[in-house]
Amino acid sequence: MYLPVTYRPTGSSSRESFGERVSQLLGGRRLDGVLEMSGSPLAVREGLQSLRGGGRMSMLGLPHEPFDLDWNRLVIFNGVTINGIIGRRMFETWYQMDNLLGSGRLDIRPAITHVMKMERFVEAVGLLRSGQAGKVVLVPWGESV
Repeated sequence: MYLPVTYRPTGSSSRESFGERVSQLLGGRRLDGVLEMSGSPLAVREGLQSLRGGGRMSMLGLPHEPFDLDWNRLVIFNGVTINGIIGRRMFETWYQMDNLLGSGRLDIRPAITHVMKMERFVEAVGLLRSGQAGKVVLVPWGESV
């Protein structure tokens, strides 16, 4: 099942977790697969918690440093498969992405939290590092795409 969910942790302890949101959207079921692209330890843990037994997680994000993980509960006893993704097939993946975006089957707009002038690069990096941004688009000619 494909479920386009963009999750942006706010750092608030009272927020709804990704797993709770997934359960709500799927009527109590869990995901077959998760693509983790941030490298955030919180996102990795919550992504693993949202997987069904035997689910798969593809790790594309790069954590800044090692972090603790409850391997027994989140991976081993749940039969989860984790794949590390380190590269791409240059032209094949470009054509696939062009097809997905051009057909409207993939809408990346929900992942973009900020659109900023290129000159605001330092501010954009600060937002990303602080967790206040998901994806930032830097535009050389102004603030609109």
